[in-house]
Amino acid sequence: MSAHTQRWPSRISDLVRTVHEGLPGPRSLVLTSDAGDLTGACRDAAQQSGGMCIEIPCADGGGEPFRPLRGVIERILPIVHAEAIDLTRQLGAEIVAVHPRLAASFEITPVHTLDEIANTPSERRSHRESERSFRIVNGLARLLHGALDQCPSLKSGPIVLSWPSLHTADVGTLLAFRRLSRWANQAGSRLVLVASADPHHGPDVPEPAVPAELADCFSWREQHRRLLTGVLRQSLAETLPIEDAAPSPAERTVPAKAEPGDFQLVRRSLEAFAAGRAEEGSALAMRAMAPAAFALDYATVLLLCAHVVAVADNGEPFDQGAFDAAWQASAEAAHHPALEFAVQQPHTREELAGAAWRAAGFANSCLGSHETALRCYHQAARLARGHQQQAQALMYLGLITGKRLHRIDEAEAHIRAGIAEVTGDDVDVVGVLERCWLLNVNALMAYSGGRFKDAMRMAREAWATVRPIQSSEATHLKVNLVSNISVLYEKAGQPAEAVKVWEKFRALLGRANALFAKHYHFREAGLRLAAGQLDEALEAYQASFDQCEATTDPFHAQIVAEACAHVEFKKGAVAEAISWYERAVDAAWTVGDHERLPSMQATLAGLVDGSGSLDAVPPTKLNRPFDLVNVAN
Repeated sequence: MSAHTQRWPSRISDLVRTVHEGLPGPRSLVLTSDAGDLTGACRDAAQQSGGMCIEIPCADGGGEPFRPLRGVIERILPIVHAEAIDLTRQLGAEIVAVHPRLAASFEITPVHTLDEIANTPSERRSHRESERSFRIVNGLARLLHGALDQCPSLKSGPIVLSWPSLHTADVGTLLAFRRLSRWANQAGSRLVLVASADPHHGPDVPEPAVPAELADCFSWREQHRRLLTGVLRQSLAETLPIEDAAPSPAERTVPAKAEPGDFQLVRRSLEAFAAGRAEEGSALAMRAMAPAAFALDYATVLLLCAHVVAVADNGEPFDQGAFDAAWQASAEAAHHPALEFAVQQPHTREELAGAAWRAAGFANSCLGSHETALRCYHQAARLARGHQQQAQALMYLGLITGKRLHRIDEAEAHIRAGIAEVTGDDVDVVGVLERCWLLNVNALMAYSGGRFKDAMRMAREAWATVRPIQSSEATHLKVNLVSNISVLYEKAGQPAEAVKVWEKFRALLGRANALFAKHYHFREAGLRLAAGQLDEALEAYQASFDQCEATTDPFHAQIVAEACAHVEFKKGAVAEAISWYERAVDAAWTVGDHERLPSMQATLAGLVDGSGSLDAVPPTKLNRPFDLVNVAN
């Protein structure tokens, strides 16, 4: 046994003792291999310092987003509920999203669920960001640090989180490790993270039998390794190499059984494929792709796509009736129109394979592999049957070619071919929607090429055509069109016209008001500010801030409060500007924005002593990157 192997338990003890004594130093440690009883060593160290140890069983999540994190909430929530109940109110939506049964037992009933208030990835816009994933990951960090700060029973020692076999974790759990580790190290908190991670290995799941020439379209293991490498590099953790490590002990946490409403779709899908139930596995896989994408787990989306393609596009017998039954049985209450491949039921094996290829294209593009994404979309086009499916496939080819690879002429050729597929008197409402999506992308290409009048004409034609259609898919398109037309007016130097168009958005909000209102009011404010309407701009910014507070969203409230401060400063109301900027700093503390806090505190000090200013004009869109959680490229 090497010296490294002999000393890793003592290094854990030293780390925990340092944190307990409040001394400077690292708050997290990564062992570069599975090194025996990691949780046992963490538990011993926590007990010696009067603290608590919680295991995150990374290998036992079954591929379900965030499932290994449930144990943390099970240990912390009873304490927080008894000693700091305001935390449960502030983070109710996040707790319900990760552990609905436990939340119900504590009667945690948030006004809004994350399905209602968190933006998601969008297939039609080639948009990868997930506010849902951000809120869960950052919410867990807020819960743990809030508990350490506010709960008297946790004052005696640190909380030590043990992460055995981190390399087997789902992406949401990996992002949680990175976020918690950075927060703990930047804040010097009493949270300790210890992980074992073998960068050469990943989740132990069956490999799909895809043809060798297509294997690189589903490089899920490579994508998972790439993310793991980024997580470890950016975690700010100390690294301890382990040589000749002993295998982990047989003792493992058994995955929790499925609860009502807890579908465990990934695990059940892979089990069905392994048992030869291709139809059931395929239905569960397509259903599982939306929650995986919402957790930014595009590697798992690729894994599931590969399994579906392997059985749906191989010419073997396929029982469509069995697929239909499994599809209906696995339906969730939430409807996700932004990811059509996960909610629109395929009625033939060709449609199923085409949907899987589309999902693989979307996942690859979200991972930055745009050329590979095009290969996947070409496969979807090969399987398309009828004018509508062909038009849709051509729309995606144009979208990725133009928006992501900036090959405008090539993109416009795809779009023209797609429009030709759905032009004529016999086109039904689905075909009309496809034509409008194509016009929307075509307008984007024209705008990218500096042809503003063409872009406006195309966008207005799409708006006039889709306006009478009532469906969730049509509303998704209308939101895009209204936003794009207002941007065209804004870029043309006509903010007043941009405001008039943007006001159409209000009628589209409906039940989605909780999700879009903060964005709506913020953009209205930015446009009115550009038009010199300071009072109206401030009123709209305040409405956006109020909506952030109503949906317990300090992350965006931080940006909105800064915008309010800017307007007040511009009006000469320095005291009011300081008050708003203090709220922005408070929000930054709440979300753990240690990246920006030093500069924000310096700005606030300058405002107070009269030496500072707030000259930077706020953006006109509330599109704050979720960089506190996301792995930087």
